[in-house]
Amino acid sequence: MGRFNIYEAIYETNKISRVDDKKIIGKTKPIVLKTYVEVLESVRESISKNHGSELANNIGLSDGIPLLKTLNSKYIHLNNLRCLEIDDFNQLVEKIADDMAGFGFLTKYIYDENVEEINCNGFDDIEVITPTSRI
Repeated sequence: MGRFNIYEAIYETNKISRVDDKKIIGKTKPIVLKTYVEVLESVRESISKNHGSELANNIGLSDGIPLLKTLNSKYIHLNNLRCLEIDDFNQLVEKIADDMAGFGFLTKYIYDENVEEINCNGFDDIEVITPTSRI
């Protein structure tokens, strides 16, 4: 198998996105409706299995996140996935990329100037400290 070409992936994704939602390359595929967590796990599993080495080599580079978003977009289109909680396709791709390579739900707190400290003691024990929470 040859080296992954990001421009080819973008072309293929754009080509597929112009096809009617219910028809992928001439074949009718049923819409698969899943929860966000199910979509995330499905995308995460496929991307890590099929494109892990490409992402490992590119994720820190400027084209790493766009590559991840392209792969996520392609997978969602090819598998005709829909999310119960998020209707907007672009928003879904962005959220999945953030959860896979970003800080997930912590992003809004990390960049909030009013947050003084974030303590992560476990996946279910996270404390966000603001000036008003110290009173």
